[in-house]
Amino acid sequence: MTILLTGATGRIGGLVAQKLLDMSATPVRLLVRNPAKLDPYLAQRVEVVKGDLADPASLATACNGLTAVLIVSPVAPNQHELQSNLLTAVSTAADSNRDTLVVKISGLGTALNSPVASGHWHAQTEQAIINSHLPFTFLRPLYFMQNLGFALPQIKADGKLIGAVGNERIAMVHVADIAATAACLLAGQAQKTNQALTLTSSEALSYDDVAVKLSEALQREVVYQPQTLEQLSQSLKQKDESDWHRELVVEFSRAFAAGWANQTTDAVMEVTQSPPITLSEFLANQVAAGIKAPNSDHNPFPS
Repeated sequence: MTILLTGATGRIGGLVAQKLLDMSATPVRLLVRNPAKLDPYLAQRVEVVKGDLADPASLATACNGLTAVLIVSPVAPNQHELQSNLLTAVSTAADSNRDTLVVKISGLGTALNSPVASGHWHAQTEQAIINSHLPFTFLRPLYFMQNLGFALPQIKADGKLIGAVGNERIAMVHVADIAATAACLLAGQAQKTNQALTLTSSEALSYDDVAVKLSEALQREVVYQPQTLEQLSQSLKQKDESDWHRELVVEFSRAFAAGWANQTTDAVMEVTQSPPITLSEFLANQVAAGIKAPNSDHNPFPS
């Protein structure tokens, strides 16, 4: 039997694969659109199947003989359609074995009536998974620490942390902790069947708090400069963000300012048996690795 992973060329899937190879003897299979984008070392240690979530006919081979599957794909208006294509293939292949565990990465505000568009998209797929009667665990990270990493070069240059999240606290989480949690569940080293887990670090911080930690890490004064939602939207227009993405970033910021992400959970510790990475640790690692300009000016937020 095999563990199938999607998203191996993104921020989470590749990390999950590495962690599974370190902790489990169960074979790992990666479903990817472009195998050339895979890390060569990783590609040599796993089974790679070329397929596209937009092409249902390309998914059947990847879904045979699974003990578990990770469903994660970039946030996009068609993500429910894409993820549902994979779910249908997994469910069809699992007809003779209804024990295939589905681990799905969702996010902030996941609910069918969510005012955050991505929360609605995630909830649609979660409901489809529930309706499939396969065992599942939904992982809902609220805010990736790595989104701050995107802004670090500019923050280091001008000492300003700019955001439209108000003064509410935000419980962030490191992508490595998301990956570790997913890997433990997929490998059967922890059981959280038919549950939704909100993933955070051990602290919830306001952007003023974050500015203090940035000041310590960068060894220069950093101050939080609040934006209005309109100012945020205009700044994204100047970067040629798509309309749906720009609106989604605004929705996330509105939700953060309303306190939607101000509570921490113990889920990472409960599943992985290790404390989650703190923001200070993340920033220290970023500084040690050298703060470099991002590959593009595309804003990756929301997670």
